[in-house]
Amino acid sequence: MKKLLLIGTTLVVALLPVLAMAAGGGDGHEKPHADLPGLARHGINLLLLLGILWWALRGPLGDFLNFRRAEVKDQLDASATAKAEAEKNYAELSTRLENFEAELEELRARVRTDSENERSTLMANAEHAAAGIEEAAKRTVTEELRRARAELKAEAVELSVQIAEELLTKNITDDDQARLTGDYLSRVEETARS
Repeated sequence: MKKLLLIGTTLVVALLPVLAMAAGGGDGHEKPHADLPGLARHGINLLLLLGILWWALRGPLGDFLNFRRAEVKDQLDASATAKAEAEKNYAELSTRLENFEAELEELRARVRTDSENERSTLMANAEHAAAGIEEAAKRTVTEELRRARAELKAEAVELSVQIAEELLTKNITDDDQARLTGDYLSRVEETARS
């Protein structure tokens, strides 16, 4: 039906100039008359020309139009898909933009909480390490004091012995030494008897 309407419209448009030319002619004093045989010849020529063109071009023209129609349809489908995707992205971005302040505040709160937790953990670890260092320092000080006392006692004993030896060598005479030897021997004899 569309093809017939297209062909009919084309014929009318093509024949209008022919009718106007046929209606003209003469100097305007005569009665206008139509050259019907000439008009019929031109009409037949036009119909033949259009028929031959239609017959020759129907295959390639039809293929071209079908190809073009499919291409336009594909482009329209792609455009519709792109438009739908763009509208979806726009809606997403609009929603995110509306919620941006809330998301930002939530992120800030999360960062604050995480930093407080990290700070608490670091402080607990530092306190634990400090307690360990303090305990180790106390053990080291206690051990050093014990060792120093032992060294001082040993040195004091050594000095006492040395001083006693010097005093004995200076103050004991041969008589004192003989008396001490006698006392020692008498004690040994008593111990041997008992």
